[in-house]
Amino acid sequence: MTNTNQLIEKFPLELQGLMMEFYNMVVLRPITNVRDDILELKEIVKQLAEAQKQTERSVRELAEAQKQTEHKVSELAEAQKQLTDAQKQTEHKVSELAEAQKQTELQIQKLVLGLKSTRQQVGALSDSFGYSLENKAIKKLPEILSKEFGFQITGKFERKYIQLNGEYIELNITGKLKKGEEEYTLLGEAMNRLKTKELNKFIQNCRKIGGNQFRVLISHILPPQMVDVLKKDDIHFIPSYQIE
Repeated sequence: MTNTNQLIEKFPLELQGLMMEFYNMVVLRPITNVRDDILELKEIVKQLAEAQKQTERSVRELAEAQKQTEHKVSELAEAQKQLTDAQKQTEHKVSELAEAQKQTELQIQKLVLGLKSTRQQVGALSDSFGYSLENKAIKKLPEILSKEFGFQITGKFERKYIQLNGEYIELNITGKLKKGEEEYTLLGEAMNRLKTKELNKFIQNCRKIGGNQFRVLISHILPPQMVDVLKKDDIHFIPSYQIE
């Protein structure tokens, strides 16, 4: 019986039950009716054939499913490859963008340095022109103030700093004047281009210094909107062409 079981177990699982029935019917059961046995045997064989067909059909379905699975796996592999290639291209583009950004930042740094240098040069030129105008004014003002305003020059005209309440104030043009018995301190400002901010600073410095002052402003032109400002603070405008 053990050998028989081992033999039956070699059949597919769905056929093992039928083979066991066949074994019991043919081998173990006594032969009493050959005709009935043959008919029953035919039925079993028919069932076995049908079971075999179902097995083969299942095998075909499994094979088809396996084929579809392999096709999907192949599609997934191709998609994965495309994604990998796209990722590489993206990384390459990101690398190119990073390099371009780096180059742009370097160019911006160069432009900033160049702009800073240009500003310094413009500032130096502006200072140079300003000092040039001041130097001419310091030389020419004694004559102008004496002839046009009747002042007596009692001290040299110069550019200097004075200390007032712990603060250093720059005086672009200063000197000593006298008219009759009255003594004055000359406070002057020379500007190539008259700017409100610089004018206000000059006015503030004059107010801080105090005393008996004669204020002058030298520039190339006086904007109309500043005429009243100069009158209010008793500042005399002298056009630059008078000191040339």
